[in-house]
Amino acid sequence: MSEIIPPNWTPQEKAIAGSTERVSQIPIRIRELWSPQECPLDLLPWLAWALHVDSWDAAWPEQKKRNVVSASIEVHRKKGTIGALKRALQAVGYEVHIDERTGEPYTFRLQVDISNGGGNAVPYGEIERIALESKNVRSHLAGIDALMKTDVAAYITAATVTGIDTMILPFMVRELVARPGLYVAVAEHTDDTARIYPIFSSMIEAAGRFYASGIANIEIQV
Repeated sequence: MSEIIPPNWTPQEKAIAGSTERVSQIPIRIRELWSPQECPLDLLPWLAWALHVDSWDAAWPEQKKRNVVSASIEVHRKKGTIGALKRALQAVGYEVHIDERTGEPYTFRLQVDISNGGGNAVPYGEIERIALESKNVRSHLAGIDALMKTDVAAYITAATVTGIDTMILPFMVRELVARPGLYVAVAEHTDDTARIYPIFSSMIEAAGRFYASGIANIEIQV
């Protein structure tokens, strides 16, 4: 700075030059100032104002503030949609399900999981304020249901029982199946019959002698 000041400068000009010279030596990191995760905490509210953050609470923890500022651009890009409403509530730590089956047109209910930050006192006011700022104008919020999940261990056991059931019944032929076919066979049958009748005798006298003779009648049938 002293090189561009004329030789006849006054003491006041020297003092002003000295004060401004120190200002030029202060590092100004523009990228950090516009980064929600790297911006100094005391300047974070001004960054939130510059990015038009709708919901802000000075009592929020630091990381919660940074998450809200980080989500602001995406929320404004899709503002009025279900995605923007969910993202706005996720930024403050709530997982949300939107139920549009209320029975009334253009109404919806919020089912909010408060397991990670709800505790005993459910922040209905904060949830309602963020929902009303992020929803579209046509839709109406009918109510908020707070849900809390519990992680438990699940044990699954499997068993197999096997057996044979045998029933013994009397043998019964219920169905006969005849498979027709042509079979050729040749057979010869011979029957022999022999009949023997009783013998009858007669007395024959010849030449002073008696002779006994007998006749047997034999019949053979073939």
